[in-house]
Amino acid sequence: MTQEEANRNFLRQYPEALRGNPKAQCLFTKAELEEILPEGAEILASKD
Repeated sequence: MTQEEANRNFLRQYPEALRGNPKAQCLFTKAELEEILPEGAEILASKD
């Protein structure tokens, strides 16, 4: 398992760690963020 995979697994378990963490958010696609966090779409939209 790579470090990126380990990070993604951790963030799926503890999605609150994604809030306010753009570096971590970049590990996921828009669809994945929407699944993990209800506000996932807004998080990505705010980066545009």
